[in-house]
Amino acid sequence: MANNYKIETRQLAKVYHGQQVLKSIDFSISPGEVKAVLGPSGSGKSTMLRLMSLLEASDGGVILLDGKELGVEVVNGRARPSTEIELARQRTRLGFVFQSFNLFPHMNVMENLLLGPTAVFRKPRKEAQYEAEVLLKRVGLIDHCNKFPSELSGGQQQRVAIARALIMSPEVMFFDEPTSALDPELVREVLNVMEDLADSGMTMVVVTHETGFAREVSDHVVLFNEGRIVEEATPDNFFSADAPLPVKQFLQHVM
Repeated sequence: MANNYKIETRQLAKVYHGQQVLKSIDFSISPGEVKAVLGPSGSGKSTMLRLMSLLEASDGGVILLDGKELGVEVVNGRARPSTEIELARQRTRLGFVFQSFNLFPHMNVMENLLLGPTAVFRKPRKEAQYEAEVLLKRVGLIDHCNKFPSELSGGQQQRVAIARALIMSPEVMFFDEPTSALDPELVREVLNVMEDLADSGMTMVVVTHETGFAREVSDHVVLFNEGRIVEEATPDNFFSADAPLPVKQFLQHVM
């Protein structure tokens, strides 16, 4: 029986240096849904994102996109790990925005956006440039298209990073603490872009410490602790006076 999940994990696990940092994670998100993932540092939130976006290999469990397992190919009726070429193809369906922007410093804004569609999808440069201009207008940076990352503020760099992910037309967007490296006065400009994406129906998984975003924008809020999901609820229930004790204890430290 098919489900309506865009992406999900079943029993997802990860071990680093003998320590299990993800413990049998079952996580799912439906098309067009926004899930905010909260939790203390080191609780496994970012690790889950990196595994779901195929940036790292898991040590157990499965990841499914539209019901089809990622990271695995069936050849002659037998399943085997995907080749790096196949993994790269699968990653194009998944957008990732890092905490530290990860723009190419030797390329200007436009070149950062054009690299993916022209190199990976072999799009004609003129077509890709038109799409890049549309996205830069959307994030409010069309007037900065010839600047280099070093000439931009942190908030501007993060908006470029979002546009760079979007130009690949991903089906799911992952955000790993997208505002944590920014000065407080720059946070709002990035959150505005993310809220616009949510309003447009983008499927989004957002690891964040911004409880306001989780409360106002997300459809569900997930709490991580010690490599496990300890609570998932709608924002109204998550932030209510009747929330479970682990939620109350966490929120006391961050709000």
